[in-house]
Parts: sequence; structure tokens; C-alpha cells
Amino acid sequence: MTIRFRSEHAENIAERLSESRRVLEYLEDREKIYRVSVHGKMSLLRVCTLWV
Repeated sequence: MTIRFRSEHAENIAERLSESRRVLEYLEDREKIYRVSVHGKMSLLRVCTLWV
């Protein structure tokens, strides 16, 4: 499917959104969930690692 844009501005926005989506997918792929004890209760701590 090809999407055509009426302006360069719209193309730039679409490109930035696409890049943002790729960054989020990268982070989700590397997200690690650890169980940590907080005041005797178990809770989830989500740790994202980003290697650049």
C-alpha cells in the first residue's frame, strides 16, 4: 500500500512517527521485568535497557 502526501511537512511527520514506532519496538524487545521485594510485598519493576 502506497500513501501519498500533499506536502513535505506531512511526509516528515509520517517519517518521524515511523521512527518513533521503531524505537518503541526496540525498547519493548529489550524490556526486562524483575520481581523486587518492596516492604515485604512483591511488585513488578520494569527496567528498559537502551543500547546506543
